[in-house]
Amino acid sequence: TFQCQEQFPSHPGASDNCGLNDNSVQHTVAGSRINGSCTHQYYVAHEWTIADECGNSNSVSMTLTVEDTNAPELQGVPAASTAQCEAPVPNTPSVTDVCDQDITVEHASSRVNGSCPNAYTIVHEWSVTDDCGNTASHSASMTSEDTSAPVLSTKPDHITVQSDAVPEATVVTATDNCDTVS
Repeated sequence: TFQCQEQFPSHPGASDNCGLNDNSVQHTVAGSRINGSCTHQYYVAHEWTIADECGNSNSVSMTLTVEDTNAPELQGVPAASTAQCEAPVPNTPSVTDVCDQDITVEHASSRVNGSCPNAYTIVHEWSVTDDCGNTASHSASMTSEDTSAPVLSTKPDHITVQSDAVPEATVVTATDNCDTVS
């Protein structure tokens, strides 16, 4: 049994008590390729015949089984991350596979809301499946949080006034790193 990327043997070893001619190994493929359940799974029957210089011969046959049992690998997968105000947007990982060169990275995400609009988690899931059904997956949580209180940018001074001379209220403004403040 061979993995799809392995080289097949060129021919079995041979010896003879009187010596062999370098051209004495005959190789034939006995039958055609028989496909298995996926692109990189198949069977091929081979036969080797060896003859010495006196015409004595011997044959050996072998059915080579080729399969793909290696899962694809996701490369550049992001780690979980937390940021203020907005969840980070992760890069899409790439995929490598020893047998299948045309694999699409599938992506799904779900949002879990927190206690306010800027507090939430997005769970990202990347998965890949090669032609023979071998799979790999990775998930990462990207979290947004709002841990900073609004900051008053103007505030009135404390003053003492007579009850009949109360001034109009001073307009107070504030800023916030995540929200518009009113």
